[in-house]
Amino acid sequence: MLSETTRGCKELILPTNYRCGKAIIDYVRENTVVKDIEAAPNAIEGRVIEDMSYLDILDMLVAEHGKAA
Repeated sequence: MLSETTRGCKELILPTNYRCGKAIIDYVRENTVVKDIEAAPNAIEGRVIEDMSYLDILDMLVAEHGKAA
């Protein structure tokens, strides 16, 4: 959907997100002002993890994807 803002800019609404899992999109809708967004029909379930330190995130990524080069 394309609309024009009060400043004359073109605004393109992209309601379907093809990058995030369903759980992340649900979290965004419930916890932010962004309400008109949906996950792609074939999106994975995904998961939301809160309150992780940076080192915890790195450890999780290494565990899931192997050691960094």
